[in-house]
Amino acid sequence: QMAVNFGTAMVNYAFDGFKNVDHEEQRRRLDICHSCPLGLYDAEQDRCTACGCNSTVSSRIKSYDCPKGLWGKNG
Repeated sequence: QMAVNFGTAMVNYAFDGFKNVDHEEQRRRLDICHSCPLGLYDAEQDRCTACGCNSTVSSRIKSYDCPKGLWGKNG
């Protein structure tokens, strides 16, 4: 499932023109991940256990959304 999620995220990233968020927005997203109210962040692996993404990488990609709606288009 992690491979499928990664592949989908990369296709969306390409279709969006490989756009990234600015540093402030990435920091905001990472802060949400690191203090995830749903307890889904695995700090040891810097990974979301809901989708399997590497939080440092996914938080930078403009087209990527938290699968639980905590940031991105829905948050």
